[in-house]
Amino acid sequence: MSFRVSSRPLGLRHGYPLSNSDSEVSSKLKRQNTSCESIPRVYSGVSYNACKMHSNSNSIYLAWVLGFYVFDSVLSTATDTVALPYTIYAQNKRGNLVIE
Repeated sequence: MSFRVSSRPLGLRHGYPLSNSDSEVSSKLKRQNTSCESIPRVYSGVSYNACKMHSNSNSIYLAWVLGFYVFDSVLSTATDTVALPYTIYAQNKRGNLVIE
């Protein structure tokens, strides 16, 4: 029995913003016509969900989808708290992620 090991991080396979590059996150939010101009790196998962919920498009219109983002924000808060040492360093070094 052999196992295939992916070279991509787990988060990138599932589309979580913490693992994606800045340009990927920026272009995804730009395509969805969000009103966000930037996202802080500290608690970026929660900020990303807030931007998606406040998009100008019809991307979120069902109650269960909104419920998913609220549930995901709770999980993102826990994950972002664990990642605080790295995200504080990245925030100081690179600043906010600018959505262009």
